[in-house]
Amino acid sequence: MLTLVTGATGAVGVPLVQALLERGDTVRVLVRPEGDVDVLPDADIDILDGDITDREDVAEAVKGCERVFHLAGLFRDSTGNDAEFFDVNVGGTVNVLQAALDEKLKRVVYVSAASTIGEARGETGTEETEHRGYFLSAYERSKWESEQFVAEFVEKGVPVVTVNPSLVFGPGDSEHNGGRLTGLLNGVITASVDAPAAYIFVKDLIRGIIAADEKGRPGERYLLSGTNTTRIDFLRTAAAVAGVKPSLRVASSWQLKMFLWIEWFRGRFSKRAPALTRSAIETALHGASYDSSKAERELGVTFTPMEDGLDETIEWLYQEGRIELPDTVVPGEGRPALTATARSGGADDDDWEWVEAEVGEVVEEEEEEWEEVEVDDGEPLPKDDEEWEWEEVEEEEEDAGEEAPATASAEDDDEWEWVEVAEGEAPEDDDEWEWEEVDDEDAESDAGPEETGQNGDNRR
Repeated sequence: MLTLVTGATGAVGVPLVQALLERGDTVRVLVRPEGDVDVLPDADIDILDGDITDREDVAEAVKGCERVFHLAGLFRDSTGNDAEFFDVNVGGTVNVLQAALDEKLKRVVYVSAASTIGEARGETGTEETEHRGYFLSAYERSKWESEQFVAEFVEKGVPVVTVNPSLVFGPGDSEHNGGRLTGLLNGVITASVDAPAAYIFVKDLIRGIIAADEKGRPGERYLLSGTNTTRIDFLRTAAAVAGVKPSLRVASSWQLKMFLWIEWFRGRFSKRAPALTRSAIETALHGASYDSSKAERELGVTFTPMEDGLDETIEWLYQEGRIELPDTVVPGEGRPALTATARSGGADDDDWEWVEAEVGEVVEEEEEEWEEVEVDDGEPLPKDDEEWEWEEVEEEEEDAGEEAPATASAEDDDEWEWVEVAEGEAPEDDDEWEWEEVDDEDAESDAGPEETGQNGDNRR
């Protein structure tokens, strides 16, 4: 089955291509000549150079295909020329739909945007929500208009299923929400708005897109949104998952206006794209919340908890060298309560790994255990100023107080008992008890003194 993917080199396109290859599809991609094909999976992929706005390029790419996943689109706050949104998002979609009609494709999955729902402020959007009647950005309007053409081509017989994802985050994204997370964790972003926002983890989105192809009903659209929260709480949760405490505050309206003026002023004297635009502020302050129960019910889609998705995203950003994390944080192994355990003897660094453990829990790994022992006065303490350190104990070692001292060499039938030491003969730790070997018939008790050390060991 030959499948065409447009927008294949984006943060969503790359994992989608991988998922389709794993499904067994033969994949073709349409990539602009300047596109970075190196990000695509190392597999047998048919790569065609072309532009989604060129009808002939699209028609050539669709020939021989059974399905198309149309992801290509222009997504940013502003381009300086709003016509570009309509050339790419509307014109490009019409080109794909016309080619699909001409080639009589079995299925087209169009990845649109949740913002086309057009819910009023404070409302939770569904697929049946009546549009508010105005648009917050040129991007939003262009995606909405593209969906009007989708409806027309469905009437002509093109089997199109539309998915509407909310704000996407996850590994592979270094520009949009990945860029915001990078700025937050590197201390660049220190403020955000306390307005509703909806997010979806990229792996959930990929599963939703595939499910739309396999289970979706032509002519229907499906909201894909995993978590309704706020923009600032999204960042706060990310900081907590990363184990950092950023200086993050709610931006007031006057601060947003000041930032907007600064960006406008910079834009007058440079060619750099503005980091903040009026449409971006209006979109953020309007907020968005969505109900994905239709996708859950009809497509069988489930959603990853936001904390788990952020954990994987932050690890990817760390591995890519885009962020730094505190020394106490080890990505990928459960950031709360980490401790070390030995795998198999030797002092080489490769003999150690990080495992998750509850605070105070004894960690077990390959028949080796660890227990807490008290540090003698004068010994250097760990950095957290606690008075306990880890000491290795053998697995066969029994409970404290039930075995002879390590220096003893008891014979098969010999036992050990506690005997009082005469004054002046006590060990250096001032304890008045020591071990003495006795014959079996002389043994009276294996119990030691009533007081025990903090490590549960009667041998003080």
